[in-house]
Amino acid sequence: MNAPELAQIVAKTVTQAERRRSKRHRPRVKKTAAI
Repeated sequence: MNAPELAQIVAKTVTQAERRRSKRHRPRVKKTAAI
């Protein structure tokens, strides 16, 4: 598994999930960066 590919997939899923779940709060992108 390539790191850039994983990062893109995670970023897409995170952005979509965050948009639906937390519209008021800021998206937690830093948390996924730990991976």
